[in-house]
Amino acid sequence: MAGHWAGVGRDGAVFAEGHPYARDLDLFGRASLFELLNTAVTEAGESTLADWLKRGAALGEVRARQAAVDELRARLDLREEVAVIAAEGEISRTGSLARWAASPPEAFPPSVRSLFIACAIVTIALTLLGYFDVLPWTALIAWLFVEGIVVWNWRHALHGIIERIGKPADDLKILAALADRIEREPFTAPRLTALRGGLKSPQGGAESASRAIARLEQLVSLLEGSMHNLFFM
Repeated sequence: MAGHWAGVGRDGAVFAEGHPYARDLDLFGRASLFELLNTAVTEAGESTLADWLKRGAALGEVRARQAAVDELRARLDLREEVAVIAAEGEISRTGSLARWAASPPEAFPPSVRSLFIACAIVTIALTLLGYFDVLPWTALIAWLFVEGIVVWNWRHALHGIIERIGKPADDLKILAALADRIEREPFTAPRLTALRGGLKSPQGGAESASRAIARLEQLVSLLEGSMHNLFFM
């Protein structure tokens, strides 16, 4: 409380806009209450803290939050592990990640999918025929040239999808690790049990949220690598 923290953290000044008395109470800005309390490492965490400071809550909600804090207070190992996971990067872009996850899928027409599948089958077939000397290797080389033209025609559409994935995907690994740690922790406070319950599959499937996110992160990494090799990005 000696004031050494003032000016060294994220002050949340962006959250003060539009609030009638946030500046008068020093809720946000340098040496503000937000800067003193803020230990969040995600956009969602900072936004939640800002909302709690700007808006009141019903008595039941306040008590539920206090019960969650009281339970977490004694769980030093959990808090340290979460802090280590979160410290792997700067403030995570959970806002862009959430918007990307909620956006409609960029699906190709069925005809295009069939075209890509057919190209792959022809490539494999020509490779095998060339290996067994049924056809000359020049046939495969000529086909790869044709296939390259097909891929090049769809390059911009594929590039746009990769660009949309790129930024949010940076946070998938840390999000998977955090979800996994929460899934393994037994809670009793209602807000914490609800948080853990929200990580379960809504369809009642066996796959946990952490495994699904980790699998998505692996797919995105493979996709980015293949696109880099194809288009020299």
